[in-house]
Amino acid sequence: MKKILKFFGILALVVAILFAGLVAFYVIDTVVLQKFTYVVNGDQETCTITGTKYKNTLSIDIPEEIDGYTVTKIASGAFQGHNCWTVFLPETIEYIGEGAFADCKQLGAVHGLEDCTKLKEIQNKTFMHCYELYEIQLPEGIERIGDHADNIA
Repeated sequence: MKKILKFFGILALVVAILFAGLVAFYVIDTVVLQKFTYVVNGDQETCTITGTKYKNTLSIDIPEEIDGYTVTKIASGAFQGHNCWTVFLPETIEYIGEGAFADCKQLGAVHGLEDCTKLKEIQNKTFMHCYELYEIQLPEGIERIGDHADNIA
């Protein structure tokens, strides 16, 4: 009987360790996947998202702030070719660079763009070759849509 209890005790311990490891991996993986690369802008208060090293994320959820810097820009080509389905933009975005989301062939939805009221221009090729993106809402006050911006006119 002691051998059976010892066996089940060890088995329970192994299962608990494996479960804890899976939970830790999931949490770490999720946090790392939302880790963006960025540069601090000249005003030393805002930053530009330059990308992320993970191209296979289902969702790109850009925060309003990173390390105390307000996110105001997305660099040219920042997410080009990523395999994402959805993008969430904060209302703090004032500039989206040329081709920032180009070749995101699975991208079907961009949320929050309509709230980016300081954004005045959609750069060239911003959403080029985003074949699943059929419609997005533009912010009021947009003044220019660049050449080959695709899927948003």
